[in-house]
Amino acid sequence: MVRKLLSRSANADPGDVLATKRALAAAGLYKTPEWGLTSFPDEAMFKGIEALQRRSGYPRPDGVARPDDDTAHALAHLHSGAAKGGPIHVNAYEQNRS
Repeated sequence: MVRKLLSRSANADPGDVLATKRALAAAGLYKTPEWGLTSFPDEAMFKGIEALQRRSGYPRPDGVARPDDDTAHALAHLHSGAAKGGPIHVNAYEQNRS
């Protein structure tokens, strides 16, 4: 799901931002502003990523998602659950830990 680094200090891919906000909103971790979703990263999105990391048992939630890391996998899982309209369960840290 995340094709490029998502962090407070990096240029973000607009598609990654929208997909992340949609997935977090479906999980109740991002409140959509009254003007709707935008492709611009905002602090609420990064706080939502941190909440997802805490929920998933990450030892140090930092609000950063890298391509193919545990956070990106958790976001992809959220996104697939949101797309299907089914329940969303995330425990990516445990599943992907080697």
